[in-house]
Amino acid sequence: PSHGLLKMLVSQFHDYQFPDQLDFGLVPVKYETEKPVIIRNIGEKTTKWQLHCPPSFTCSKTEGILEVNQVEQLVFHFQPSEARK
Repeated sequence: PSHGLLKMLVSQFHDYQFPDQLDFGLVPVKYETEKPVIIRNIGEKTTKWQLHCPPSFTCSKTEGILEVNQVEQLVFHFQPSEARK
């Protein structure tokens, strides 16, 4: 198995409520697991967001625009290609 820990660059999301990391736990190689995450605009204006995932991680959406107080659900996927601790 491989341990999936995705650390978010929270500084890019200063106007958003967003977790600073997602822990997928141990996942068997070539097995896909997913975690839903809610992103919320807590700023005072409409804001564009964008994210990039490292290898073995993908997201249902990588950019968007949220109005003030608007929420959106993102689904992060982890599929390890090799065993790691």
